[in-house]
Amino acid sequence: IHNIITDYKTTFFNELTNIYGNKNYTFEVIYLAPIEKIRDWNIDYKAIKHNYQVLSEKSLHDSSKLKSCFLTWKMLCRQNPDVVVIAEYINISYWVAFLWAKLYSKKVCLWLDSHYQDKKRTPLKEKIKSLIVKNMDLGLASSTKSRDYLVMLGLAEEKCHVLGYAVDNDFYKKSYRHYLSTRREIIRELGLPTKNFIYVGRFAREKNLANLLNSY
Repeated sequence: IHNIITDYKTTFFNELTNIYGNKNYTFEVIYLAPIEKIRDWNIDYKAIKHNYQVLSEKSLHDSSKLKSCFLTWKMLCRQNPDVVVIAEYINISYWVAFLWAKLYSKKVCLWLDSHYQDKKRTPLKEKIKSLIVKNMDLGLASSTKSRDYLVMLGLAEEKCHVLGYAVDNDFYKKSYRHYLSTRREIIRELGLPTKNFIYVGRFAREKNLANLLNSY
């Protein structure tokens, strides 16, 4: 269960389908919404090769939370999966999926990108999160910091595994090789300094861009 459709996760889910699709596994991604306000991008639906459903046509923040919870529960009852993988915990629909999995004795896994230092934490919220996290059957972390955060929230260390981030390395290698020979001409045409970098992401405080620019 994932919040929205993203290009980088699409590549990852497509590869999972290629690996496990022919091994008597049924893999499906349930998106709560197609986009959200802070990630309002164009979606390349043709690139999606995995099975998926989108529970709402609206953006994530404009969708009814109550309706999303109801549709999540209804979808899980209809699909009756053996394993439920929850991407993060910030949306209440993830909590509903966790409760469904526990009620019907299904395996439930938390896939976490966050870590303790990426935003200000409050003791009450951390206590509430720990009540759920420590009862997960498995924790999949995108980094060692995320793994440490899972352990901090009460999940047994032997249940935590680092996956890493999903990056289409072949795409970037091909693009790099394609433009390498004309790099100087491109820099001159764009009026860029010889030493430069490209940032692709949101202009948000938690991205720590000010520190990046100061270091550069």
